Amino acid sequence: MLTGQGIWVQLLSEPGGGSDMAGARTQAVRQGPGYVVNGSKIWTTGAHVADYGLLLARTDPEATKHHGLSMIVTPLATPGITISPIRLATGASPMARIRPG
Repeated sequence: MLTGQGIWVQLLSEPGGGSDMAGARTQAVRQGPGYVVNGSKIWTTGAHVADYGLLLARTDPEATKHHGLSMIVTPLATPGITISPIRLATGASPMARIRPG
């Protein structure tokens, strides 16, 4: 991100989550040197051309609502990540739905 190489997006909003980032339900569980992520992100403009995402996930499900959240750098070419367009009524597709895991 600091060098300007690659295209980055923010993976924040979730289906049914509105703008309440503290209510994130996407979970990341430590496994070896990385994380296994389960959940969905939505309304991610540019995801279909991005190389990396900065993913908001709940890493401590026992913590209170505003705690236990982490931002995780996620290469979007990782096996298991699905990026699909959201079609608007006009047929355009400026945003995407992300399904890690």
